[in-house]
Amino acid sequence: MAEQVVDFIIEQSNAATKKRRDEEMEIITDYMVLEIEKGQIYSDKNILKMTIRFYAMIKNFQIRTKRFEPSEYMVTCPDKNCNWFLRTSNLKQTRTFKIRKYVNNYTYSLDVIMEDHRQATYNTIAQIVKKKYDSINRKHAPNDIMKDMHEFGVSMGYQKAWRIREKALELSRGNREDSYQQLPMYLHMLKKANPGTVTELITDKKNRFKYIFLALSNSIRGWIHCRPVIVVDGTFLKTTYGGTLFTSSTMDANNHIFIMAFGIGDSENDSS
Repeated sequence: MAEQVVDFIIEQSNAATKKRRDEEMEIITDYMVLEIEKGQIYSDKNILKMTIRFYAMIKNFQIRTKRFEPSEYMVTCPDKNCNWFLRTSNLKQTRTFKIRKYVNNYTYSLDVIMEDHRQATYNTIAQIVKKKYDSINRKHAPNDIMKDMHEFGVSMGYQKAWRIREKALELSRGNREDSYQQLPMYLHMLKKANPGTVTELITDKKNRFKYIFLALSNSIRGWIHCRPVIVVDGTFLKTTYGGTLFTSSTMDANNHIFIMAFGIGDSENDSS
């Protein structure tokens, strides 16, 4: 009887230790994990999915989702004769997911491992390259994305790379349609930070963007030091929503072009 009590105490102690280790285990928040192991905990299901796809891509093998539920996520090899298997589930009814079982025994034929790059989806690659667009001064063209993916053994056409670029831009800088809703706040803060700045935003009957005018306070104050001639010009915008960018400029005392104001309209017409 005493031995059973001791065994029970030891078992409970081991369970408590294991539970404490799980709670103290570092939670993974970045998908760029070079090795997947049993017991790893991920901050949410999206990070877990991205990690598995990224891992499959750098290791050059294919995966197939076997079960996708709110509390469980299972991935296997497309080949029934392959034993590679990964099962995860959420931890204590939270958003975090833990790898419960992992069989790292990939025996899929090398001849067909990368024939269609199933794991290299638009979202996966966009997540990988989105950091390239954190700075608006950096240009990362579709050809650059194609070169980046060659390092992972993934080849693609220009059209796919272009779509990935658009998705990466959205992930990094937000949705373009939603950005129009930020214009009133942006113009307000611009005038707060630059007293004397003049702005105007005009919308249509459905409260959709129509025209905008912007003249910075420094440009307004600088006008008295410029030649008394103003040149207005416009150029069409190469964006999804089109439009025309108008500028008014003059020449300063050093014979340099001095931009005075900006405006955006639908086209070069009297109303704009």
